[in-house]
Amino acid sequence: MSWRFSKSFRVLPGVRLNLTARGLSASIGGSPCSVNVGPRGVYSNVSIPGTEISNRQRLDVPHSDQNAGVYLVPPFLTSQQASHPFHPQSRP
Repeated sequence: MSWRFSKSFRVLPGVRLNLTARGLSASIGGSPCSVNVGPRGVYSNVSIPGTEISNRQRLDVPHSDQNAGVYLVPPFLTSQQASHPFHPQSRP
């Protein structure tokens, strides 16, 4: 089990400052649409009230760059293991 810290302050109507262990962020807007600006980037948040359906999308990175960090090799394999000719993950 891990502990988390979070505190939110209402600055103006529709503007909140969020303080967590990772840093400070600001949320602009409210339910069902908001924009969050923080150390991890800029995100839009959209939800359908009364349901568990929501969408979060990063706005500060072009769409083609959002998948740039996708691993082609599972992260638990070293580059030597993945390129070894007899390793099952290295075959096309």
